[in-house]
Amino acid sequence: ANDFIRLQDRFPAYVIFPQCPEEQKWVETDWALKSGSGAFPETASDSMSMALSVVDQIIAENPVDADRTYVCGLSMGGYGTWFAAASKSKRFVAAIPVCGGGDPTWANRYAGVSIWATHCDADAAVPIVRSREMVAAIATEGHWPEIRFTEYPGVGHDSWTQTFANDEVFQWLFSQRRAE
Repeated sequence: ANDFIRLQDRFPAYVIFPQCPEEQKWVETDWALKSGSGAFPETASDSMSMALSVVDQIIAENPVDADRTYVCGLSMGGYGTWFAAASKSKRFVAAIPVCGGGDPTWANRYAGVSIWATHCDADAAVPIVRSREMVAAIATEGHWPEIRFTEYPGVGHDSWTQTFANDEVFQWLFSQRRAE
């Protein structure tokens, strides 16, 4: 709790933590695929649509700096982060997908969104290749403004503990703003 309070003091923000209903997914895709190529549907799931609507409503009704809106998620939320960051690129300025998979055929949709993906190399739930292929596809596309990728060696599915314990992640995230 004290760590959260210190972060809140340093980085005041509106924070939304949507929860996906049981038996639903943020992105209707097969998680067992070895590659995400062509795996993302064009249409958002009902859960994703509702979450994005809440984000849009918070932005519209509160003094939110629309040039500093971010999306982060882990595991299933990592898939959701990849989807949300690409689905409407003007909504989010930066994304941190943690141990999630995306669709590399969407690489051009991330232009203007800074990305810091993290994944553990021994992840049995979401294979690390899913993050690696996203980072490679986005880099090949000539992505701007920034893409980072951190692999944690010898760890299973829990990429989030190291990611969110790293103060540099928060410094990086809150330094991101939409380019003029």
